[in-house]
Amino acid sequence: MNDQNTKTKENIEYVKGKLQPAEILAQLAEEAAELGQAALKLRRAILGTNPTSVSEEEAKYQLLVEYGDVRNCLKVWSDLGLEETDTMADELVAEKFTRWAGRLKAAGRKPITEAAADIAINGYAEYLVFYNGESEKQIIAFNVEDLEKHWADLCKKMGCDPDCVDSVVRIG
Repeated sequence: MNDQNTKTKENIEYVKGKLQPAEILAQLAEEAAELGQAALKLRRAILGTNPTSVSEEEAKYQLLVEYGDVRNCLKVWSDLGLEETDTMADELVAEKFTRWAGRLKAAGRKPITEAAADIAINGYAEYLVFYNGESEKQIIAFNVEDLEKHWADLCKKMGCDPDCVDSVVRIG
């Protein structure tokens, strides 16, 4: 075991000796709330529609800090032996991802090329791309490949999955 692992184990033992399980859960709840706030702040920094004084890089760093705080609380909780936290979580992760992907598929979200398959895309035109069940973006494109490229660039900027398109409508 390296020095960092040894120090981490010592710190876990110290925290376990100082706090009751209920206090560890309270700390976990506080850190989880801060993680949620950091995620929302990062979303604002990425989208820019509701500006924040925090840069995208600062917001990413803060998200990582809060994620680390949540992990620390979970490490202490798991180390208490009160629950098979790690084992249970690992078993649930695959199941949760399967359900999440299934909901997205069921919602009809798809790649932009599939969503635009029924409209003629040749020559420059304007398109409205409806995505994630509630949002829309306007794109000017020359052909399907151009539309797909512009959409991929936008998704990268917005931090969204390119396969989240509900529909595409030609508007000009």
